[in-house]
Amino acid sequence: MLAVNSLIHDAYESIGITGIGETTGGDYEKVGVKELNRAISQLNSDGYITLSQDWKDFPRGNCAEFKVFAPGETDGHAVNMRPPVSIVGVSRRLGNRFLPLRPGDKQAMATQPPCTLAGAWSYDIRIETGPDGVPRNVGKLILDGDSHGEIRVWFNGQLPHYALEDTIYLPDIYNELIMSALCYRLACFHELSEQKKADCLVDFNVAKSLIETPNAQLRMATAGVSGGSSWRDRYADGLAGTGM
Repeated sequence: MLAVNSLIHDAYESIGITGIGETTGGDYEKVGVKELNRAISQLNSDGYITLSQDWKDFPRGNCAEFKVFAPGETDGHAVNMRPPVSIVGVSRRLGNRFLPLRPGDKQAMATQPPCTLAGAWSYDIRIETGPDGVPRNVGKLILDGDSHGEIRVWFNGQLPHYALEDTIYLPDIYNELIMSALCYRLACFHELSEQKKADCLVDFNVAKSLIETPNAQLRMATAGVSGGSSWRDRYADGLAGTGM
């Protein structure tokens, strides 16, 4: 875990703005907090912070939405939350498990008859006006057919928006990644020399490469045959007491 105020001080000291033994305060701290939140948000969206992955289940259909509900609003095909920046994966229920669908292009998906079994999905975020007249972001997930069962959507969850006095409760494996990302952003914000920015970028890229291998080991394998492609799947569903 990292204390935000110590992290910001160490980053300014690392890029040479704060001298050894000096304190970092005032506008420097404000800028540091802003750039730190931007850095963590970007790393999370890019999938470098794997422990934040979450999922939501939706009823049978060919669409689902993420949005912040207006007072008194209900929607059976929507989840009351801020829309995820991106979707990691989408699956449909088959018996007692979920089978993954493939990401698809909307134009190609439109060639599929809507009454068929869904095989692909697409996701985007739009600005719409809620029932209270206030504009809001709405994440829309669209399938190229009927799911014939529940839909499970995996996405990178939202991390907290940190303040100066907060502590970042993440495993120590992410410390160098967050530190190098903050140093690079601060070097760019304060328009330091091109050499300093290049050095910070190299450190940042090295930290990202070091985190990619553990992340790959934490993610499930995506190669090979998925369920739902063999007669044994129907047999297993029957033994489990569940059908389509």
